[in-house]
Amino acid sequence: APNTMTKLRRDEEVSLTILSKICKTLHADFGDIVEYVPDAEIWDLYNENRELLGKDHVRGEQLPIDGYHLVVHVWIRNSKGEYLISQRSANRPTYPLMWECVGGSVVKGEDSLQGAIREAKEEVGVDLMPENGQVLFTKTRKIIEGKIFNDIM
Repeated sequence: APNTMTKLRRDEEVSLTILSKICKTLHADFGDIVEYVPDAEIWDLYNENRELLGKDHVRGEQLPIDGYHLVVHVWIRNSKGEYLISQRSANRPTYPLMWECVGGSVVKGEDSLQGAIREAKEEVGVDLMPENGQVLFTKTRKIIEGKIFNDIM
């Protein structure tokens, strides 16, 4: 039906019954017409002064020229003054096998501290105590080597 095609073009929900009818009509298997795409990572957008714009951004899409997202670098230091660093996987598309601190993009609804705590747990399995964290510096990056970064680190 035309309304079903409109829903499919708009990435709107279509019932399994409809998908089953499409498979029957096309003599296709379910996997031929459906692909599972995990939820995209969504970022809050900020202006250059770190003020929320009230807009969302999907990771991987081109950032608007006036929109920035938060990024954290987490330097974990033990009581001996030693820092935890990790080595990137060999199959990473950028900087494989390089050494780095914990870090990443802050997702929608998080502040920098919450993003840092989540990234530390995800990347190295460390549970951080928020009261022990501190901001060492902040830097706003726009364009680096012709690529739009638009992040507030």
